[in-house]
Amino acid sequence: MPRAAVSVPASRPSTAQELIYPTHGCRDVLRRHGIKPHDHARDNRRHIKELQQQVSERKAAAEAEAAKAASKAARRRAEGAYSAVPSRVAAQLAARPSSAPPSRHRPSPRNFYVGAPLQPAKQVTRAGRAAAG
Repeated sequence: MPRAAVSVPASRPSTAQELIYPTHGCRDVLRRHGIKPHDHARDNRRHIKELQQQVSERKAAAEAEAAKAASKAARRRAEGAYSAVPSRVAAQLAARPSSAPPSRHRPSPRNFYVGAPLQPAKQVTRAGRAAAG
């Protein structure tokens, strides 16, 4: 059977044209048809800039909050935040009778391994006798 002639549309390139001007991917085909391919790199750059802006705004807000908290703490220290709180020690001293002598008892140093008070060390002389100490 003889082959029928196939008509090729004018927009479709011929084999010779494909050999002379090869296409380099689908984006090149789109450009040749007059369609502008989507620029994903531009979208990525814009998205990164937006993220950087958001991070800088959050950082500025956190710094402002920290400065506000620091100034609030400084103001409290300056005003005497605990000036209205009564002292427990002052209350105990006020409840103690004034005739009671102040406590001057100092505990003697103890050897915690033995549990008895420390004894002065005996010195041995050259003669081998303990010196009176």
